[in-house]
Amino acid sequence: MKMTSLRLERAYLPDVRRMLESGNVIAIVPIGSTEQHGPHLPFGTDAIIAEFVSLEVADRLRDKLNILVVPTIRFGCSAEHMDFPGTLSLRPETMISLIKDVCASLSAHGIKKIVLLNAHGGNTSLLKGIIHQLRREIDALVVVVDTWSILSGILAEVRESPTGGAVHAGEAETSLMLALDESLVKWAEAHSELPWTDSENRYFRIEKPRYVSFSWCTADVSRSGVIGDPTKANREKGRRVLNFMIDAICEILEELSRIDLTRESKP
Repeated sequence: MKMTSLRLERAYLPDVRRMLESGNVIAIVPIGSTEQHGPHLPFGTDAIIAEFVSLEVADRLRDKLNILVVPTIRFGCSAEHMDFPGTLSLRPETMISLIKDVCASLSAHGIKKIVLLNAHGGNTSLLKGIIHQLRREIDALVVVVDTWSILSGILAEVRESPTGGAVHAGEAETSLMLALDESLVKWAEAHSELPWTDSENRYFRIEKPRYVSFSWCTADVSRSGVIGDPTKANREKGRRVLNFMIDAICEILEELSRIDLTRESKP
């Protein structure tokens, strides 16, 4: 059986029908944000990363799996950045309704494997919190793949900045954008930003243990909007990080494709 990948916003009805008829379709929903990234990265950085990675994964797996890439969700929960003009933030209940409606639509068309590919840290907890209820409501297996969690597997190998240097528009994100589209990075501005200052606390700091969460705002630690050190970024790091991320997501989707969602009769 021939497999393929489709970008839904550029696909045509017969193409989608053929894909659905062939079965075992995985839908990828890229999710980002529209929020400030300091003077050197654009507001759409998270959405740009989510979309690029989703399309690259679909392309690499086009001969192995049926993958439908849904139009990118370019808004997220960005309350932490609302002190900076231009940031657009959804209320959690709005974001939940949006994700539920998108997933319900896909499920109604027979797509029962949905990957929420998220590239904005402010969305992560919310997305993870709704997937079990979604399984019950729409009878689909919904998976959250968080790009920044994946990066923890390689960040220690490539980073030169100290703790906190890769949080937001810092070393890692700037490296990624240099690899994706260098023209979108204002490199001179990256070297002229005001420094950010994180807390000396062990737990109540921005780059903190994963088992601690608190309601920090970017303005608590940064006047420029940057939390990290973009001067340590380069394109080669970005390429390494990007390939690591894409390889990991390809593995996840290949395993997802093998999962049998046939449910046994209830006792």
